[in-house]
Amino acid sequence: MNHEPRHPATIDFFNTIGAQGTFDRERFLTALTRALSGVSWQRLLALLSLPNWLPFPGSSQINRDMRYLYDETARIVAARRATRAHTLAIVDLMLNATDPESGRAMADSELIGNLYGLMVAGHETSAVALGWSLWLLAKDQASQERLRAEVQEIAGADDIGPETVERLQFTKQVVQEAMRLFPPAAAIGRQPREDTTLGAHKVLKKEPIFVAIWALHRHERLWESPNAFDPDRFAPEKVKARHRCAYLPFGAGPRICIGMSFAMLEMTAILATLVRDFRFTTVDGHRLELAPDFTTRPRGGLPLWVTPV
Repeated sequence: MNHEPRHPATIDFFNTIGAQGTFDRERFLTALTRALSGVSWQRLLALLSLPNWLPFPGSSQINRDMRYLYDETARIVAARRATRAHTLAIVDLMLNATDPESGRAMADSELIGNLYGLMVAGHETSAVALGWSLWLLAKDQASQERLRAEVQEIAGADDIGPETVERLQFTKQVVQEAMRLFPPAAAIGRQPREDTTLGAHKVLKKEPIFVAIWALHRHERLWESPNAFDPDRFAPEKVKARHRCAYLPFGAGPRICIGMSFAMLEMTAILATLVRDFRFTTVDGHRLELAPDFTTRPRGGLPLWVTPV
């Protein structure tokens, strides 16, 4: 059977968040896809130092979608606060968390803001990275078998929990290499708070700077055979020998992605579970075409043959 893993992390992700009951996953994903389509226009406005309220094609619909996404997030928080459940769902953990020094719990605005960031920014990027991981493994059956053997040796048929994930080193390396070749965010932006100097360049306060992650991750001076898929690049000893800023799928510094640890845990667990149970192979005649926008998406999806092991 031919499957296109358009959103391979959808079910597990929303269950993990705690979005249940009347939560409409398909509508949420449709609104999310449309909302993210406007990011390129917003980047252009920032690059030209234009106000972000300027309209662009589709901006009215995108604004409605963003409001819907925020309202749905707020509804999840309100519903879970009413039940006061003590589960391992992320929203419940956040509701029950307190500051160890002051004992203060997060206000609803803080809860909604944090959960909104995870659902809007975290879901799309993780799903895209997982899709590329499966596609690369389908093209490299030796690595796929190696990953499957690792999972079977460490986890067997048991559920893959946090302690198991920590031991799945090669599985983690596959995800990392997939994000090197196809970084979910092909570029990231920064703005200095004050006038500064970057190397030989003077940068004015609030002047937008974009780091081309795609080019950085395939730079011939930083990576041997940069266009090849080689998960062993991320063996611990090789990572230690590499400059920290040669690899930036989550950014770096004080603005590094707040969901990095959760994303790696989630993606490693999902990839291990999928590859343990299914074999992924490429579809003859499919021609890859990129459709980069907010994330490095493939145009028309990534069709793969999926068969039980």
